[in-house]
Amino acid sequence: KELHGEYHYRVGTVLHNISSVYMRAKHYKKAVQYCRQAIEVRKESLGELHPDLAVSLSQLGIAYLELQEYDFAIQNFQEALIIRRETLSYDDPKIARLLNNIGCSYYESGKLEEAEKAFEE
Repeated sequence: KELHGEYHYRVGTVLHNISSVYMRAKHYKKAVQYCRQAIEVRKESLGELHPDLAVSLSQLGIAYLELQEYDFAIQNFQEALIIRRETLSYDDPKIARLLNNIGCSYYESGKLEEAEKAFEE
């Protein structure tokens, strides 16, 4: 932050990587904290449709899924999906992974019809 400023894209990368370390260690609440910061920085420095923002949103969704906070997981997966659909071809595997994550989140929360829709899409 001292070298590049608070909202430089490299700061976003470092914050995302710290979140990844906490994810790996299964410290999901700490991962959420750093991932939220990474998202804020990446939105500011890279823009609303940058692929790196989608990566952080997806990671935040996974952390929330692990914490069993399914509504927050779905929200972040859906935001990442919007970016992916704007920037990738319709049959890209990254889109399929996000739809699967959305389906799993709905399934775990007991919303089986929504889960089925996401899985079928």
